[in-house]
Amino acid sequence: MSTTHTLKMSASVQYIRKLLGKSSCATNNLLNTGHKIQRKTSDCKTTKNKDGKTLTRKVVQTQDKTAEQCIRKSVILRRTENETFGFEIQDLVPCVCFVKEDSLAESSGLMTDDVIIAVNSVSIAEFTQQQLKDLFQKASILMLEIVRSSTEKQRQLLIRLYLLQREFAEKSAELQTLNTEEVRLIGDAMNHIQQPDVLSKGSSAALSERTD
Repeated sequence: MSTTHTLKMSASVQYIRKLLGKSSCATNNLLNTGHKIQRKTSDCKTTKNKDGKTLTRKVVQTQDKTAEQCIRKSVILRRTENETFGFEIQDLVPCVCFVKEDSLAESSGLMTDDVIIAVNSVSIAEFTQQQLKDLFQKASILMLEIVRSSTEKQRQLLIRLYLLQREFAEKSAELQTLNTEEVRLIGDAMNHIQQPDVLSKGSSAALSERTD
């Protein structure tokens, strides 16, 4: 096996592990944005007693603050011939950037800034951007799984997660190619090892016949 091939495979494996770590971190950050936070605040309250003396006491208040949550839902779009779905996505990420008024997309509840995470039960990371656009143009039925974030931070986390998943899919395909190449190289090496033995046996047999 060539040194170059080994280095490529090692680099791909390390990079995939790095992507898995980043993806896990992005997922945890996203999931942790929707929980109840309890905060304690302290304040000083001044009062006067019956004698007119001023008294100051510390008041501690507990406040429950619920963080904004992401809404995950499925949207099904069915169109007739020559009808459009009525929405567009950004060029690099599966984020809805336009919803046409009075369109199928609008009537189905799709909104601008919705992040698409699956199409027809297939993870969005399995599609290239061109494949998505072709699918949106040619399909008659679309089942979209979307996440609607209430904050810009959540939306950016969703987009980052998608980009990591997409990169992971590409690197996994690259690693599979390297594995296939490795099997081929090992097979070639084994053939070269076995070939001298065959030649050696043939030469020995020929020499034996001449001696006889």
